[in-house]
Amino acid sequence: MAWKSAEGDKEASRFIPQLETLIKGMLNPKTLLDITRSFIVFQKSKKEDAKTGITQINTEKILAAYHQYYAVNKAIVSTLRATGYKPSLTTPSLVPPRGRERIIGVV
Repeated sequence: MAWKSAEGDKEASRFIPQLETLIKGMLNPKTLLDITRSFIVFQKSKKEDAKTGITQINTEKILAAYHQYYAVNKAIVSTLRATGYKPSLTTPSLVPPRGRERIIGVV
């Protein structure tokens, strides 16, 4: 699946090359580090050859798609906002949210 958004708000124009969107969206240092830390899963699969009886175990790396990456990050921000978590540079503090700010989720 192609990386279709540079910022996560809307898909890039079809007139912009896909490689340019990939470089601006996924390969900027902040996004790439976040993907490497939080959006890669390793899955092991077992396969047995019927003729020889030899069992092979393969490890597959699964990377989140662009829409999954942006949706999860929006959900995290929304959840932190609704719970009143307001991080600062020195000490995180809890500020009680008011009204609609208490809603958790992505719309």
